[in-house]
Amino acid sequence: MKGRAEPLPVWELLDVASPRERALRATPFVGREEELNLLRGHVRRMARDGRGHVVTILGPAGVGKTRLVQEFRRRTEDVHILRGRALPYGTGVPFWSLGEAIREESGILFGDPLEVARQKVEDIATQLEVEEAAPALRSVLGLGAEGRDLTREELFTGMRVFFQALAQRSPLLLILEDFHSAEDVTLDYLEHAADWTREVPLLLLILSRPELLERRATWMGGKRSATTLFLDPLAGEESRALVQAILGGKPAPEPLLDQVRARAEGNPLFMEEMLRALIERGTLAEEASRWALTVPMAEVAIPDGVHAVIAARVDALPPTEKQALQDAALQGKDF
Repeated sequence: MKGRAEPLPVWELLDVASPRERALRATPFVGREEELNLLRGHVRRMARDGRGHVVTILGPAGVGKTRLVQEFRRRTEDVHILRGRALPYGTGVPFWSLGEAIREESGILFGDPLEVARQKVEDIATQLEVEEAAPALRSVLGLGAEGRDLTREELFTGMRVFFQALAQRSPLLLILEDFHSAEDVTLDYLEHAADWTREVPLLLLILSRPELLERRATWMGGKRSATTLFLDPLAGEESRALVQAILGGKPAPEPLLDQVRARAEGNPLFMEEMLRALIERGTLAEEASRWALTVPMAEVAIPDGVHAVIAARVDALPPTEKQALQDAALQGKDF
């Protein structure tokens, strides 16, 4: 498949098996209520006024962008949700993330023959009464030539008509992730979309690392229907609350927790993965009413970064499981 030349890091595919690990995967929602209320306010205004908005959520890896959106989705009703993810920068697949949303709405499966996929595009365009958008949708999805290359304006118009029709049928939440690596033409389209979202009930959430602003210093600048939301690391008390929630509320040795919080610097993913690693290695053991260290505090080693934490967890797996992860990394997130 085009765009899969680089294997994914195996830690992006790492899963856990034990009941304790599965419980730890349900990351508690801590310290983001204000941001959550802002997003919910946009949904209320969208339902009341029929007008949409674009919200760009910026923050470093692991700071909680996806967790915020996950909680937002859990508390949001009566909206139609589509998602897409940008490929790594430079893969040469424009509109991939938007194509994922179109593919999902059309019911296209990756194993569908070309003619079946093309027919599904025709069907959804007919259902939405936007048959004129079908050529642009097929082009975005790479479903064969239209007799000529469509212009940028034709592609932009076709996608606009499609998403507007979806939003008119039912309020639409479109979630686009990893947009620090999106192709330039895709970023152009989203800045163009901010000009017409006010016309329809469409809430567009764009998740990105701050590197996006290095590429687009004036991102969404001056657009009335666009907001940029910066996620900062958790503050001290929020970090403490998150660690306690991850550990089920049971007390743990404070010197250890102080080190975890200091090393994580308010990054929720880092705190969670450090605690998982300590539990997996048997360094931190759960007892009836508390967590206890199984080695002296001086012998506890905490990795310097989240990738180092998860890489250590991968290295500790049995050989067959490690090999499975390496094979899965070559396939990608669809594995």
